[in-house]
Formats: sequence, C-alpha cells, structure tokens
Amino acid sequence: MSTLKVDNIQNRVGTGAPTLTYGATIPSGQDLSVGGDLTVTGNLTVSGTTTTVNTTNTTIQDSLLELNTGATGNNSNDLGLIFERGSDVNVAFIWDESVDKFALGTTSAVGSATGNLTLSTGTLVANLEGSQSGGSVSATTITGSSDINIGSGKLFVDVSESAVGVLTSAPGFPAAHGANNANADCALDVCFSGAGTADDVPHISLYIGADSGAGGTSTRTDNAQKEFRIASPHYHNEQLPVAFAMAENLNTENRLYIGSNTGSCTTPTSISFKVNSSNTVTSSSNLHQLELRGITAHSGGDTFYGRLELRNAGFSESCQGGYSTQGSGTMTFDCARATTFAREAVGNVTEIALKNLDLSNDRVQTVTIFYFVASGSDRTVAYNNGVSLNGGSAQNLRFSGGSDATLKAGKINMLTLVIHQDGGGVKRVFGTLVDEL
Repeated sequence: MSTLKVDNIQNRVGTGAPTLTYGATIPSGQDLSVGGDLTVTGNLTVSGTTTTVNTTNTTIQDSLLELNTGATGNNSNDLGLIFERGSDVNVAFIWDESVDKFALGTTSAVGSATGNLTLSTGTLVANLEGSQSGGSVSATTITGSSDINIGSGKLFVDVSESAVGVLTSAPGFPAAHGANNANADCALDVCFSGAGTADDVPHISLYIGADSGAGGTSTRTDNAQKEFRIASPHYHNEQLPVAFAMAENLNTENRLYIGSNTGSCTTPTSISFKVNSSNTVTSSSNLHQLELRGITAHSGGDTFYGRLELRNAGFSESCQGGYSTQGSGTMTFDCARATTFAREAVGNVTEIALKNLDLSNDRVQTVTIFYFVASGSDRTVAYNNGVSLNGGSAQNLRFSGGSDATLKAGKINMLTLVIHQDGGGVKRVFGTLVDEL
C-alpha cells in the first residue's frame, strides 16, 4: 500500500503528539492550517509571491535585515519600507536608486510597487550629526559641540573662538599679542581683499545696503535709491541706538554721513580722527589729531552746536597755479580745485571771477591769491565791479578806503578775499591786500 488517506488523526496509542518520522509534503494547491502554535526548529523557506503576517506584534531576533536578497546585476528597484495608512496617504523610507540617496516622505505607492518610487519630501525630526550636502536645513536652533564648516571655509563657525569666519576657516587675528601671548578676539572675520579688475568688476570686502523705502527692506530692486546705516547700542537699554555712519546713494548723487542724517537714531556726541606717526602695529598714544564734538550749554551762555578742533597736527592745503601762471583783465579761479592760488599779474586785474563757491545762506569762505608783479610798473585790482561769484553779475570788491588796490612791482602781493552771504541771501566780498612781500 503506497497511499493511506486519513481524514482526522486525533488519538494514538501512547502519549504526546504524533511524529512524522519521514516528513510530510503538502501538494500544490492544498492549504495547511495550524490552529495552535507552530514551532520550526530548522530553517523556514517561503517561496510564494506574498508573505502575509496578520499579527498584533512581530518580534525578530536578527540584528540585521536583508531586503532584495538574491538580486544580481544592476538594481532597478528602490529599497525600503512603506507604511500603509488607510485613507491617509502612505509614507515611505527608502533608498532612492535614481540618486543613490536615502529619502523619506509621502507616497501613493504600496508594498507591491517596483522600480523608481515617487515621493513627496517629508520632514525628519531628529538630532543630526555629520555633514549635510545639498538641499536646505530648517531649524529653530542649530547646536553643535564642534566647529560648523559650510562650503569648505566659505562660512565657518569656530566654536572654541566664539567667532564666525567668511571665506576663512581660521577667524581672528593670526598673531599673538600681549603679555599672555594670546590671540585677539574677533567675532566676525571677513577674509577677502577689495580691488578692481581688468574688466571693471570690483572685488569688495564688505557689501551692505538695500532699497531705502520706509526702512527695514531687504530688496535691491529700486533703481533710484539705496542706503545703509551702522549703529552701536546706546548705553541705556531703553534708548535708541547710536548711528555713527550712513550712506545714501541716489540717482542724483551719492552721500556718506558720519553721525548725520540718521533719522530717529541717536547721534554721537564726539567724532575723533587719529592716525599714527609710523607704521607701528600699536598706537604710541591715544592722542587724536582732529575732533568734532558737541558742546553743551555753559552757565550764562547759549548752547553751541559743535566745535571742530585740530590737535597734535598741522594743517595744509593745495595751491593752484604758480608765479609763472600769467593773467590780467578778468582772472578766473576755480574754488572747487583750491582756495589758495598763485598768479603773475602781467596787467591790471579788472575782475576776479570766483567759481564753485558755496553760496548758501549764513556762509563765510576765504580765498587767498598770491600775485607776483615782475619788474616794471605797478598793477591794480579793481574795486568797482571787481569780483563775480559763480558766474553772477560783478559786484564791488570792498577794499579799505573804497578804491582800487595796488599790486607792487617786483614784489609778491597777498590778496585775501572773504566772501560772506548773510541769512537774507545778501552777498558781500571783502578784500585785504598785503604788498611788498
């Protein structure tokens, strides 16, 4: 007998479950149903198309799981996990073969999908370590226990030095100074030199500013005006900051203000300028050469708006022309080039034409002209209609005595002109001549 059909094995002689000494084969197309626990002490091989596990919890002792086992050649399928979410869109965590990167996000794919899956990028909430390349990072706080290097030194955060470097991975001063031989602290280090290039494209170390508008803009689309303001905190936390510099670039002119025109910000009470007397690294003294400072009211006096003081330094200006620069009749002087001039008077001076003066109200300007007269007869400078200002009509040049001034022959004669325009716009020019020098 080669075949024994038994519908139900329920009892046997002896105790315990029956043993299939020679194994058992379930024919194709037939099912095996186990009502209790199934224990397999050997290996379990499932060769079907789908393995379905309908358990509440699945525990696996293996420390490593291998997906896509048995694959050969180039892999064309994305690998990973797909999470079924019922009526909500599924989510997946996969290895994307098309870009050779891990990806996670939402997807319409199910577990039977193959090939290149389509994902909508999701969000990963985690503490990350290592390097991030490509894409963007959005975080409320980025905390690192070591340096942060973006773009191989393009932007570098030095944790130990508490400094940020732009185009440098070593922000701060390269040399050590002082008795402790310590590096100077520097919170922001921009390591880039500024210069022009052959094709007129500039190299700029620091580039700041945006459209003026109502302030607080971060665009550069306005072709009529740009500006920037630099300020430091006021000593009192409830006061406005102290704005010490502002640039206003208009389509008509470009302006730089130092402590001026800074809107509602507080302005400095003193601006000092200082240079060293040599190229030494450290200053030999704290003395400055030029100071502009506000003056407060003194007892019994009015409030002064400010005072410009020159200290520990001399003052000089350029002189335009020379004693061989000849002229007579109407002689023109460009006060945008200089306010001191030298000329040889080869004839009488009938009019002194001054150009590019500041003719605003309540202004005083001084112009000095050194006239040389070679040997021969004396020359004169006209009193009546002897001077014109910025191309206007000639007016009297007011000499003491109310007459023409005489330039002595064979001498250097110094003529000083004081141009005064009062608050009503009336212009007067006063002349003083020192001859026989």
